[in-house]
Amino acid sequence: MIAKPTTKAGATVSSPSLANDPVDGVPDASIATILGKLGAYFALTKPRVMSLVVFTAVVGLLLAPSRLDPVVKLIAILSIALGAGAAGALNMWYDADVDALMSRTAARRIPRGRVSPREALAFGLTAAAVSVIALALATNLAAAGLLAFTIFFYVAVKCEQRPPIVCLRSLSATWFFCSLRY
Repeated sequence: MIAKPTTKAGATVSSPSLANDPVDGVPDASIATILGKLGAYFALTKPRVMSLVVFTAVVGLLLAPSRLDPVVKLIAILSIALGAGAAGALNMWYDADVDALMSRTAARRIPRGRVSPREALAFGLTAAAVSVIALALATNLAAAGLLAFTIFFYVAVKCEQRPPIVCLRSLSATWFFCSLRY
């Protein structure tokens, strides 16, 4: 039996829902809150740009001189997509102060406070590391190195000066290296 909270005077405190009461000091998050946070993280990955990267990678795979195992193809595509998303998240983290000032980008997740800069940085670095390691394990070090360089390039060099197509070409070149198994 769950005891109802009481005040010092012994009066029962009404609670609209026991689901919102903290357990061990941790508040119970609702499904809507969790989905909202996941949506905010997904938006950090710049999904429209990521879809172009995945399309370019698939075209590179189709044009590659050798054939890969279907599981390796899937892991490589997912790694490249995650790497592109990591680059987008890191770029948004890097440009958060500028994004807050521009009307076109002021509604992005970091300037609006949906994701903190620290969370965006941690998410981007973790996604980058996972994508590069997964690609290295599934294919080869050349492909993983090119993906790592592309993530770095997008974040460090692109910054408002390079069009995204430059990075898309670099990511499509990753597929060429994926097809060249050692």
